[in-house]
Amino acid sequence: MKDWIGNKKSTFVQLGASNHTKKGREENDFYATDPKALELFLNKLKEDKIELHNNIWECACGMGHLSKVLKNKGYDVYSTDIVYRN
Repeated sequence: MKDWIGNKKSTFVQLGASNHTKKGREENDFYATDPKALELFLNKLKEDKIELHNNIWECACGMGHLSKVLKNKGYDVYSTDIVYRN
């Protein structure tokens, strides 16, 4: 077994993360998640008989797309973000 010793940069490279890009970042780091991803996740939880707490705080709600999915599934959702987007 080979021991691996890296530095802080190596950790991020291994994770595939980078703060270097040729294009600029979205204003206020607004990157929306496709609601279908949450639908698939919730379906898998149901299939595995795993229940989420009924009260959910979506702390980076963006435009509220994921909050809407959760509300439609009967969850009590508190939605906040650094920027109000309706």
